[in-house]
Amino acid sequence: MNDCPMDVSVDPSGRILYVVHGALSDDRLVAFKESLAKAEATIKTEHAKSGKKVRILIDMSGFTDVYDVSCMEAFSEFARRVAGRVEKTAGYGGSLKARAAGDIVVALAFRDNIKFFSTKEEAEAWLDS
Repeated sequence: MNDCPMDVSVDPSGRILYVVHGALSDDRLVAFKESLAKAEATIKTEHAKSGKKVRILIDMSGFTDVYDVSCMEAFSEFARRVAGRVEKTAGYGGSLKARAAGDIVVALAFRDNIKFFSTKEEAEAWLDS
């Protein structure tokens, strides 16, 4: 398993891509917060370069459905901090439990521009609409 809970990159279309690996559990909280710090820096950089709010695509297909409250709290705090620079966020892949975890983050972050889909194609279509 990848030791980094979440990889962050920018795809050729300019979307920011998060790829979640394994569990988001207490024993990975420090590494997850480091991933979130990288994600926040990437959002700030891309927003400054374009002058536009960014679009984020989250690949949850590698998420194992194991999560702890501490990671969900960290993710929701991150989502609140970056809200002003984000146009939309679309997640895909993963199980119903993964999407339920995502819905917890959305509720705690008070964001209405985050949605979860079964497939990458559905997520990209909504994100780019």
